[in-house]
Amino acid sequence: MKDGWPKVVRGATTGALVCAALQYICNEAEVARVKYVSSTLPVNRRTDEVPTPSATAQGDFGLPAASGTDVALPAGDRTSQPAPPVKSFSERFFDRFDIFQKIPDDQYLSMLKRKRDGCLSRMDELRALIEEEKERKRGQ
Repeated sequence: MKDGWPKVVRGATTGALVCAALQYICNEAEVARVKYVSSTLPVNRRTDEVPTPSATAQGDFGLPAASGTDVALPAGDRTSQPAPPVKSFSERFFDRFDIFQKIPDDQYLSMLKRKRDGCLSRMDELRALIEEEKERKRGQ
């Protein structure tokens, strides 16, 4: 076994390099994901508006004081549109590479009905062929 150890060392080195490269790629993808998510999150408050320690201790966070009744929201807040649904990772992946295209439910239903109608007509044709074969065998 004079070739054994050098091949083992070369294989281990290659494996280590491949694992390191894959780990690097995964880490970079994770960093890109975190940057993307942090850039799409809405900013709730400005960074220069930090509550003072005395206001925090008193419970005043810049909100209207509660007087035992509900606080009326401004008209703009009541009529605001709901946030659009967040796409999952797989939806974003498939959208990016155009692997699958999302179609509306009614279009998908009509497509399924067309397929069903095609299958039913083919089944009718096959049944007719089977009947013809049976008639031909009976006539012989």
